[in-house]
Amino acid sequence: MVYTPFFFLQPVSISPQSLFEYKIEELERQAKAHMPKRSSKYLRTAAFQAAEVAAVVAKDPMFNSVYEKQRSRGKKHLVAVSHLANKMLHVVFSVLKNRKPNKLQLVY
Repeated sequence: MVYTPFFFLQPVSISPQSLFEYKIEELERQAKAHMPKRSSKYLRTAAFQAAEVAAVVAKDPMFNSVYEKQRSRGKKHLVAVSHLANKMLHVVFSVLKNRKPNKLQLVY
């Protein structure tokens, strides 16, 4: 290949298979994302502690079902607790927004 000032404009042969493999690798990389740390660390800590107590210690039926569902999918303990903390914050927001008490519902 001759390198001219416009060598990057020369046609490149990309097979559909290699493009598909690139997309798969990109999705796998995105799936390993971490929890954002931009929120309040005190709120995050409180949510984690509440989620852990609800799932592991108190065995609340609604939140324990969410936790056990995540564990059955092969998620690690902290990932399942993180998911549960997010779910709990959604429930708290719903209670505050609608001004109605939360009904016990098994989520999964």
